[in-house]
Amino acid sequence: MASTVGKKIFIIGPYPKITLSMARSVRDRVKVQLINGEDPQEFRKKHTNLRQQPRDTWREVALEYLEKITKQGAAQLTIKKKTSFAERTFGEIGNSSIRDLRPLDLLPLLRREEEKAQYETASGLRVFMG
Repeated sequence: MASTVGKKIFIIGPYPKITLSMARSVRDRVKVQLINGEDPQEFRKKHTNLRQQPRDTWREVALEYLEKITKQGAAQLTIKKKTSFAERTFGEIGNSSIRDLRPLDLLPLLRREEEKAQYETASGLRVFMG
């Protein structure tokens, strides 16, 4: 039996979440790092801290969507309208997680526009918010 004294263990993750082929790929990358004199544990720590958190607030998703349609070459009027719709929502639901948003959370925004007799705006907001 081989001794593990003095050897470092590099945990990849639990099976079946980490498949055998994924584990082999990580193993190969770690071997290359060791050959190059790098510490795989330090590499993991450094890159885990740099990893971006998922964008999950309404504001982040809406801004990402606006950026996407701008890059895709949407008409200026379309971008202007959708930006206006997005800005109207940021005050109430901008910092809300999209995972937690429910239709009832969006209703006050729509009702506020309807009370001002802005039915087209309310309709556009409803379409924008999905």
